[in-house]
Amino acid sequence: MKGICIAHGRNPALVGQNMFDNKDQDDTFYVRDMIEQAKVGGGWLDFKFKNSFQATYVEKIDMGVDSYVIG
Repeated sequence: MKGICIAHGRNPALVGQNMFDNKDQDDTFYVRDMIEQAKVGGGWLDFKFKNSFQATYVEKIDMGVDSYVIG
């Protein structure tokens, strides 16, 4: 919920990085949007990377000690 990547199936080099200020090709703060969408119950978001669109479903999960966004 703070923008820190704790797991990534496609790019393990992102694990541990703060991605809160990352933007897509259209200058959208996509991680911030993921967090906000998860806070209101989850849902689909669209982003643009490498001249193609990516649709991502996100939701908030509560692990007791902390909450996370999974997408």
